[in-house]
Amino acid sequence: MERIELLKYWKKSVDNAIFQTWKAFNKDQQLFLTENDVKCFLYNELRNTRPNQPYAVHSEVTHYANHQTDSAYRFRDLVLLNPAKIRNNTFEDPLENMQGIKSKGFSHIGESVFFEIKFQRIENIRINQNDLENLATYQYQEGENNPKYAILIWASKHGFFGENILPDQMVLAVQHFTNHVGAVYIPFENVFAFVFNHMEIHAIEWTGGAWDLRKIAP
Repeated sequence: MERIELLKYWKKSVDNAIFQTWKAFNKDQQLFLTENDVKCFLYNELRNTRPNQPYAVHSEVTHYANHQTDSAYRFRDLVLLNPAKIRNNTFEDPLENMQGIKSKGFSHIGESVFFEIKFQRIENIRINQNDLENLATYQYQEGENNPKYAILIWASKHGFFGENILPDQMVLAVQHFTNHVGAVYIPFENVFAFVFNHMEIHAIEWTGGAWDLRKIAP
């Protein structure tokens, strides 16, 4: 199994890991106090729910945005990689870093899923949408051979009522993303969003040419 079919296969385990993360928060409102709490818990759930054809789970992985004028690294909170397609430069080409090549210490050309996580600690403070802006400028090269999924997660300590309508804000954010992509962009159907607090969890995905918001639980 390879390419987009592999990502679809992984996605079932990913959805379950996110749901189990929410269930734990639903049981203990004090579980998540920071963004890193969410990331660490989800990291553990992703490792525990790996399918039979597994992914490799990594944190703070970067990719080199060489199409940008600043040629900066772009950090990802969590990444799932195809372990069969990871090349460790240290072992396989120890001289590479001495040849003036900007390197992360490894390379991976294959199927992957990356996660961007935000956590709302103060009620009614809008979440910074810079992850969506970076996604809009992300050049999706060789997409059919090396497909990627992007998963956006916004979590909150607070209820979704009054001015704190975080699920609706996520919908507006992904709509802004689809309206501001460049010539080469990640397919909208490869982008998934989740918004949750200790009481409820919502999913947003591209369906029938529009972003569909649905409550998963309770």
